Amino acid sequence: MTTNSGNIAVLSATARGTGPDDGMGDADVILRSTSGAITLGAARSNDEIILKSGGNIAASNLTTTGLGLDPAANRSNIIIDSGAAVSIDTINAQTSLAVRGTSVTGTNLIAGEDIALLASGNISVAAALSADDFSAASSSGNITLTGIATNAAGADDRTANFGYGEIGFLATSANGSRIDASTGYGNISLDMLNSAGATALMAGGSGPGGASTAGGLLSVMADSVDVDSLTSSGSSVVASARSIDIGTVSAAVDALIDTKGLANSSITLGTVTAGRDIGLTGGTNGIAATSLSAGDDIDVVGSGTLHITSALTDGSFNSGYGGDPSDILVLPLEPKGEP
Repeated sequence: MTTNSGNIAVLSATARGTGPDDGMGDADVILRSTSGAITLGAARSNDEIILKSGGNIAASNLTTTGLGLDPAANRSNIIIDSGAAVSIDTINAQTSLAVRGTSVTGTNLIAGEDIALLASGNISVAAALSADDFSAASSSGNITLTGIATNAAGADDRTANFGYGEIGFLATSANGSRIDASTGYGNISLDMLNSAGATALMAGGSGPGGASTAGGLLSVMADSVDVDSLTSSGSSVVASARSIDIGTVSAAVDALIDTKGLANSSITLGTVTAGRDIGLTGGTNGIAATSLSAGDDIDVVGSGTLHITSALTDGSFNSGYGGDPSDILVLPLEPKGEP
């Protein structure tokens, strides 16, 4: 364990541990600085790696193995807590990874349970795999995530509490192997997201871009949504925004697209497929869709121009559309069960 008030730079550190860990560094790598920067080139610990500083933290090649003698269920975590910017690369936590800073940048992150990232500013991650949950939360910055996956291979019945001693935030404990991303005022930019469970994306600005896939519920809430594809293989897709532009929506259950009746709102869709219902609630600037295909009903509500090139359903097509009849075009409307 190293404690300092200035900068700390360590090329490589190893903690094997030969006795029970008391949380004070017997089998841990712990670096602390009250105000200086911490730079760690590589570290391997059989229990935990803890980096805490009021300054910037840059770390790479960090591994916890879980081979220490600590009996506590939530040990062998990697915990990084900064009062400034955090940059991490090639991180492999046997249990969970928790990172907090004014901004967080990460590449190649792996955790046997949860990954939790918290920042007041921007969060950017390229390539991350969590065996349980992945969460990224910013109070006001932008969130950029590329190549994020959860696979449900890790324990889902534990909350990794990083509040002991000095750090007071939690890794996500929501049921299922989830991906959660939220920002109060910023934008979300995402591509190649794949969660074994639900995915929830919330942005005060625009979001999310790219392609997102979930085994459970996939929900997106933002001021504007412009995305290539949203897919839920086991549940529904829900999108809510003032402006919605989605290339492809595929939902095992329902596809629900809603502008919440906001002024100057619009929906533009390519192909939408749902195992059960499709629900479109548009605003004053109308709805345009290339192809709708539902296992049960298609329900369309709104005003402005309605233009659906193709609608196929095994149930009924229900329109509560308040636009000018000359602005409504639905061709062709066919039951899916008929040629």
